[in-house]
Amino acid sequence: MQEAPQAMLVAWFSQLDDLTVLGILMSVAGAAILLYLWQGRRSKAEHIEQALREEIGGLQRKIDDQASALSVLGERVLALEEYLELVGHRQQQIESEKRDPRFYQQAIRMADQGLDVQALIERCGVSRSEAELIAAMRSAR
Repeated sequence: MQEAPQAMLVAWFSQLDDLTVLGILMSVAGAAILLYLWQGRRSKAEHIEQALREEIGGLQRKIDDQASALSVLGERVLALEEYLELVGHRQQQIESEKRDPRFYQQAIRMADQGLDVQALIERCGVSRSEAELIAAMRSAR
């Protein structure tokens, strides 16, 4: 007849001396403590990982918001550049309309004396296109 597993365990355990029993109990207690510490560490690591994921998510949202703001700013800068170019053309047009015909006669005389396009721009205050036109008229003669 076979003994019940519990009875076999009790019989085996009763044959051990006190130091062996103490050693087994210490080993079991040590294993339990290690398991507890390992789970606590794993739990702490998971908590830290979750906190880091949340922080990364928040930082990603900030980056997305800033990228969006930069995009809008870029569009506004382009619009301002276009506006400034338009204003510059209008200003140049107004200035050319205000000029006295004698002003151009002086520029033509200087071109006849051999001044190049850059010199006409600097000395007469004409635009590059006007200076090129005057130079082209001079060379056509």
